[in-house]
Amino acid sequence: MNKEWARERLQKYLEAVRAYVSNIEDGEGYNQQAYEDVMALEPAAKAIMKQANPDFKDYNFIHHAHNTAITSVIHSLALLRDAEEMEANLKPAGPQLGADTFHPWVWESARSLWATRHYREAVQASATSINAHLQDLSGRRDVSDYKLVIELFSELPPSKGKPRLRWPGEPSDEEYKSMQGGIRSFGSGIFQTIRNTSSHNLIELTEQEALERLAAMSLLCSWVEKCELVHA
Repeated sequence: MNKEWARERLQKYLEAVRAYVSNIEDGEGYNQQAYEDVMALEPAAKAIMKQANPDFKDYNFIHHAHNTAITSVIHSLALLRDAEEMEANLKPAGPQLGADTFHPWVWESARSLWATRHYREAVQASATSINAHLQDLSGRRDVSDYKLVIELFSELPPSKGKPRLRWPGEPSDEEYKSMQGGIRSFGSGIFQTIRNTSSHNLIELTEQEALERLAAMSLLCSWVEKCELVHA
């Protein structure tokens, strides 16, 4: 609904009704023009009120339902005015995600930048931290970022200087296969999308955008921590 248009039409209808009632109360009696003004505006006004007010009850203005008309319009105008505020404050509360509950590899490096609202830099610092921890964990310095994730979760057996990370379970199990391949794709995707864009794109992120990126990286770290490092 176009709320601005709806409010304007209701306000015109309210003024017409009040003008009609005023003529009667002032002793001037029935005024044909005032009545026609009300009737011309009433169809649209009632259609708006039916949509704006769930409790709207139709009425017959001809049978002197003047007060009902005025009350219905006032209620509908109030609902239109407060619609966005009521929606924001009356909707069910969604779950709250606290950044300080993220994996330490993510949050410890982002904390100070986040406090100063440098959200893009906070995301970049977290991605850099993850890469550093993966390099320390694997002892690899010859490869980094998404290439390192692909190497660590490769289906190839470990070789000299190239350990692998393995999800717990039997390699023949479907869960193992799904998680092993899924983490490889998820982790390399995070570095290619989140790490690279935060490093090369200088456009600032909103708090929500940054929070979503930190949450994705935190999930990756939690999965990595559950894996076993296998050497040749």
